[in-house]
Amino acid sequence: MKLKWMLFLCAVCIAPELRSQTVDFSFSTSNGFYCSPQTVTFTQNASGTPDGFVWDFGNGQSGISGTENITYTAPGNYTVTLTAIYANNAFSVTKTIIINPSPTVTLNADKNYLCQPGTVNFTATGSAFITSYEWDFNDGTPLQTTTTNTISHNYTGYGSYSASVKGITAFGCQAISTYNVQVRRFDIVGGINPASGCIPVNATLSVITNLPPGDATQNFTWNFGDGSPTASGVSNSINHLYNITTPITTASVSITSVQGCSNMVTFSQVAFGTPPFNTVASTMNNRDTFCGSETITFMATAVNANAYTWDFGDGAIITVNTNSTTHKYLGLGNKQVIVTPLFNGCSGTKDTVNIFITGVIASFGYSNTCGAKNTFAFNNTSLGNISHFEWLFNDTPTILDSVNYNTTHTFPTLGFYTATLTIRDNITGCIDFASKGVYTAQPSVSKTKNGRKKKSSDHDC
Repeated sequence: MKLKWMLFLCAVCIAPELRSQTVDFSFSTSNGFYCSPQTVTFTQNASGTPDGFVWDFGNGQSGISGTENITYTAPGNYTVTLTAIYANNAFSVTKTIIINPSPTVTLNADKNYLCQPGTVNFTATGSAFITSYEWDFNDGTPLQTTTTNTISHNYTGYGSYSASVKGITAFGCQAISTYNVQVRRFDIVGGINPASGCIPVNATLSVITNLPPGDATQNFTWNFGDGSPTASGVSNSINHLYNITTPITTASVSITSVQGCSNMVTFSQVAFGTPPFNTVASTMNNRDTFCGSETITFMATAVNANAYTWDFGDGAIITVNTNSTTHKYLGLGNKQVIVTPLFNGCSGTKDTVNIFITGVIASFGYSNTCGAKNTFAFNNTSLGNISHFEWLFNDTPTILDSVNYNTTHTFPTLGFYTATLTIRDNITGCIDFASKGVYTAQPSVSKTKNGRKKKSSDHDC
């Protein structure tokens, strides 16, 4: 009798708590849609103050917080259960969340390049469950929505357009695809050949065009830029006889295509000339003997010349548009210098200058080994009658080596240093020097492409 009374009292105490607890939860997405893949935010709405929560999201994931963010990677129906745990009991609630499939869509068109404003026919291919298509032609016109996957659009101006389509399902799931369309005049590349020479010059004007597929050139109108009448034809090249020395700056061609596109291009300047004459060449101060260390200044004049080609007699040839130039020789002996005057590429009368390079020319090489990267062997390769020489290394600036014709030097382990060789010819009084930078490094090991190990540094071994 006493036990029954105690059980009754317990039931009276607990029953109100059981009846007062409610458990619920809500869920939402950032965009308001439920399309895979989708992150869903779950929030508990239990009454009272639960001691804890246990979530089962139906996709193998679980959680224990009052708010959880869960990503569903595949479409389907998912059973979500929330259990709220109280001090003396636990309560659960179950709901179903539907994750809808996202569509796929690809945008294509019958053309991606128009050489004048015109119509492009677009087609969107993708998932069969797309119910509508939203089109953006990227040219400032309003968006268009259709239930069919094809549409035509007229581009009224030149430009580069990134058209796009958005495929939308009945549940609001979307996919976007873009397609680039260019409306521009066709490219023209061409020129006049030759671009210089002596008049009269029979030059060829020619062009290459880049038309859209299915189009072709129809007519070429040539302006030769020398005052002569224009010429028309169907060929992309034409010959013309130029007989003036005035620079040609306005030569051009206008082209039309079968589909009605047009464009024109003005050619780069060309100029023709007559042979310059009365050519006179010399060295500055009219000297004919120079030390090997000297940089020599050459001068030239010729009637009507606007450029000069210098052949220095040692394999070096340059063209300059001034009356003077300089050159330093790397060898000794007699040199015959030939200058050719030019007027718009037309060669004139040549002149020569004979000079003699005497004295000495300083030169050296160096090398090290992989095992001692800071010790270098210096090989004196200087030319001429060397009466005296001196080696100087900038890590020991007070020490000169005038004993060893070829020498070695050990630098500090890491750094950049300078080696200088100075030589003198007492007979001519000519002096020359050469300097080179030297890097030192510690040996290191690296792998080659075939897996074999080798030592490496800033220098080849």
